[in-house]
Amino acid sequence: MVERAERSGVDDVVVTTGDRPGNEAITMWCDRHGVSSHVGPESDLLARHLGAAEAFNSDPVVRVTADCPLLPVSEIDRMVALYRSADVDYVSNVTDAMPIGIAVDVISRSTLEALATAGATHPTRMLRAEEGPWECLISPQERYLPYEAVRITVDTPADYWSLTDAVATVGTDPEAVMEHLKHSDVDEHS
Repeated sequence: MVERAERSGVDDVVVTTGDRPGNEAITMWCDRHGVSSHVGPESDLLARHLGAAEAFNSDPVVRVTADCPLLPVSEIDRMVALYRSADVDYVSNVTDAMPIGIAVDVISRSTLEALATAGATHPTRMLRAEEGPWECLISPQERYLPYEAVRITVDTPADYWSLTDAVATVGTDPEAVMEHLKHSDVDEHS
């Protein structure tokens, strides 16, 4: 995921992680590979994002998650461009019609600060639910709508093995993997 984020047009890539002892391996990896990192409260994802934004003077914050290793770089760039062209607080591509595993959120730092003041502990839940005074723009990518039932995320062991098999078969191009998984799911359920 770091490599994909680095290939996008974002200025800085910062890995945020929680402060529990097991996460030290993540910051050690970042140190060895010259990747910026920020540690924040394990139970408050919003505080981690806001802390990283403050530490690295980031505005807006482009949020992509490590469990989405095949996120198309073009989708990161599309969301950033959309945020820059629109006068909004938040831009996302997350809808029920999109495949799981290509989520990108772009959030103004002032919106993160307002969410924290409102007592939120997650950077996007209130925004996606359109709870609050924020201007939000949700923009699914039309080309990925045919893959709405596909998962290219790694949330479970089954996801891991499914993606491992797909990558071994078709490579790491996200759309090729989605196409492969779409037809594999049909074959498995036939």
